[in-house]
This record gives sequence, structure tokens and C-alpha cells, in this order.
Amino acid sequence: MTDLTIRAVGARAEPHAAVPTLVFDLALEESTGQLVESIALRCQIRIEPHRRRYSPEEERNLIELFGESPRWGDTLKPFLWTHASTIVVGSRRFLESCGFHAIRNGGLHH
Repeated sequence: MTDLTIRAVGARAEPHAAVPTLVFDLALEESTGQLVESIALRCQIRIEPHRRRYSPEEERNLIELFGESPRWGDTLKPFLWTHASTIVVGSRRFLESCGFHAIRNGGLHH
């Protein structure tokens, strides 16, 4: 049986894409020595807006989405952004970059 660890190690905007695209770097490691031929990876990407601080300008821009900032204790909740999937081909240790187009027509597109 395999023992697979998957970690997100980075995220960046793809500067040469035709549409706004985010690339997520994932580190995958199999610790038992088993050879991993491929993996069908499905990811759920969630946004947790309550986990960061916002500048006054950002607060003004978020009023339509979350209401006035005094209400954020009730309105600033985590939410599902998208589901994404990819096929990873590799070995015992590998790094996979998954590129996803930014929101277009209500969701991400791979």
C-alpha cells in the first residue's frame, strides 16, 4: 500500500497566458518506496476570507460581497471557489504544476 503526501508549495500568476491563469505547485511524495505510475488528483479549492486582514481600500471594495465590515463576523465565511482535477504522472518524488484559468463564466477552467 502506498503512503502519499501532497503539499501545496506555491501559487503564482502565469504571466504568458492568454487569459488570467493561476498555477499551483504541488509537492507529492510516496514514502514507502512504491513506484507511483500516475495519480488522478481532484482538488477542492476553498477561499477563507476571514483568515487575513484587509486595508481600508480593500474593505470598501468588499462591501458588495460581504456587507459593511461590522457585519463581517456573520458574513465573512469560507466558501467553495472551485473543483479542479489533473492527472499526475511521476515516480516516488515529483512536483506538479497545475494551471487553472482565473474565473471565467462562473468557474475555473483547466
